[in-house]
Amino acid sequence: MQILKKGFSIFAAVCLLLAVMPGQTVRADETTDENGFTVDDSGTLVAYSGAGGAITIPESVSTIASGVFASNTSITSVTIPSYVTGMGTAVFYNCTSLGSVSIEGDIGSIPAETFYNCTSLTSVSIGTSISSIGSQAFAECSSLSQFTIPESVGSIGDKAFYDCTSLTGITIPAGVSSIGSNVFTGCSRLASISAASGNGTYASSDGCLYNKAMTRLIRCPEGKSGAKIATSTVTIGAGAFANCKSVTSLTVPDSVNTIETDAFSGSSISTILIPASVTSIGSQSSWSPSTISGYSGTQAQVYATGNGISFQSLGGENPQPTPDNGNNSNSNGSTDTSNSNNGSGSATTVTGGGTAVTGGNVIGATKYSNSGKTVTSGSHEKDSTPKTGDGINPVFFLCIGVLLVGVYFVVSNRKKAA
Repeated sequence: MQILKKGFSIFAAVCLLLAVMPGQTVRADETTDENGFTVDDSGTLVAYSGAGGAITIPESVSTIASGVFASNTSITSVTIPSYVTGMGTAVFYNCTSLGSVSIEGDIGSIPAETFYNCTSLTSVSIGTSISSIGSQAFAECSSLSQFTIPESVGSIGDKAFYDCTSLTGITIPAGVSSIGSNVFTGCSRLASISAASGNGTYASSDGCLYNKAMTRLIRCPEGKSGAKIATSTVTIGAGAFANCKSVTSLTVPDSVNTIETDAFSGSSISTILIPASVTSIGSQSSWSPSTISGYSGTQAQVYATGNGISFQSLGGENPQPTPDNGNNSNSNGSTDTSNSNNGSGSATTVTGGGTAVTGGNVIGATKYSNSGKTVTSGSHEKDSTPKTGDGINPVFFLCIGVLLVGVYFVVSNRKKAA
């Protein structure tokens, strides 16, 4: 009996070891129908060995396993009926002959790489219950010229439409609150990205994508032939003009203070005006403009000089307003900062009482005018106009002294004669 118990224990241990060994899986029963669809007893489509062409997922299927049709070059179209409620990743990966897709039911989402490199795909019909589009879901679909994102979609993953070189326009519906990175990179013909007016996260202007507040430029589509940045923009985001080959000239508005790293990466922007308001410019890979225009002493010049780019100066830095302490103007006057200077040095003019005075022929002096009277301080050239408050002429005292001496002698002589 002890021998039997020992043998049974060894047998059980061996069975347990085989069950947990890597690569060993227990699969449910599978059946393959006459069209080559292999479905397990849980309703999951796990393989396909059919002839291709136009196919429809059979009624026995509720879900489609990852990669079932991957690299199948014989399928030309597929219909996914409403009884299919989900599918894994990369289901139609590299199906280069697949031209049209119809998803009729609620599969929850379009997973990552579902239609990756389906280079013949031109028509996609998707139900209105899709909640998300996964990363690279339509990447490299080079024949896809039109695509409608369902209103139900809330998020779009990284590179979802990467390298869709035939895509010409796209609308971001109101429900989308998350858009990944490089979603439209490589879409060389994309000329417009439009955000629905009811979207609470994104907005658009002139075919470019912004955040809702219009303070951050997210993406200028690569197919635009020209671009005008909204005057509310504060930040030009990373990759905003990446690979924009048709935009050759750009004026950055005075509202912008930050240009992020690789905002112009790979673009063909050759001439650009960067205002003094821009205080931060990140490094830009694969971007070599011919000329950067801006004010001397600003980040525009610093970036141009540091990267061996020709800099065209528009003058000194934008003049800063002088603080008004209430001493140089009154409620009835105005300030005139004109400086007509025929000599050396500089002149500043402040006027009140409606009278303007310019600093002609003034050398390092400040002129103040109030109620029509002018006072000049500092050294200046001789002026023939009499000035009050210059003191009494010494000659006046000399004349008084001579007169008094004369009177004295007259009085003395009269006394002697008497």
